[in-house]
This record gives sequence, structure tokens and C-alpha cells, in this order.
Amino acid sequence: MFSKIIYLSIGLSFVGCTQQTLPKPYGELRLEYPEPHYRRFESPCGYQFEYSDFARVEPAKGACWYYINYPKMKAKVFLTYFPIKNDFDLHIKEAEKMVFVTANLYFNTRPKPDSLAPAIDYIKRDMIRMLDTFQWKDKELKNKKK
Repeated sequence: MFSKIIYLSIGLSFVGCTQQTLPKPYGELRLEYPEPHYRRFESPCGYQFEYSDFARVEPAKGACWYYINYPKMKAKVFLTYFPIKNDFDLHIKEAEKMVFVTANLYFNTRPKPDSLAPAIDYIKRDMIRMLDTFQWKDKELKNKKK
């Protein structure tokens, strides 16, 4: 009786192993980010905009230049501004090379389009919000009101 059970279990194990086992494919981490809440950034350089509370605005190399830093995404948006101070003709010539306000997105990680896509989409929505809320502040109007 005992030998029949052993033969039966061995036979079933051979029948059950007919499919070839395959290793699991390497999976990427699924990144989900919180719903953004926006706060206003007012630059002393004459402009303001809203940015996500998931990011931090930090001063950059030059005056009126900022990093919008997304530390959990290892990403930065580099924002530059060149004020016009009685040198409009020079800025017209420079506009062919660069716009007065620009922003560039950098990731401090190896590019993987599939895994970076959620972060890029999140930051893209933030940049659209930033552009929609971007305003130039008129310093002369503020001085007249005082």
C-alpha cells in the first residue's frame, strides 16, 4: 500500500511538471505621486507663479535664477530670467538665441523612459500650472498705490 502511494505521487509530480518554468521579468518600480497643492512664489525680480508643494524653489547661480527642485524624483527645473534695463536692443538680438524667461528639466538619474514617464507627466502638469499662473508684477503701479 505504501509503495503504491509513493509511485502515485512520483507519477503525479512528472505529470504536473510538463510546462517549462520561466523566470519572472524584471519589473520597474511603479511611481505614484501625491495630488499637488499649489503655492505662490513671488520673485523679487518682478514675476510670480504657482508651483507644487511637492517641489522646493531654491536660488541658482545667477540673480533671478532658480531651481524648482523635486527631491523625491531626483529632478530639477532650471529657471532663468534676464531683466531689461535700458538695453532692449541687446535683448532683441539675444532673443534670437534665448528667450527672456526659460526653464529646463533635468533628472539626476539614468534615463529610462518607462520609469521616468510618471515623473515627467507630473512635472509637465506643474509646468503648465506655472505657465498659466505666471504674472509679471508692475513695480511702478505698486509704488504709486503707496
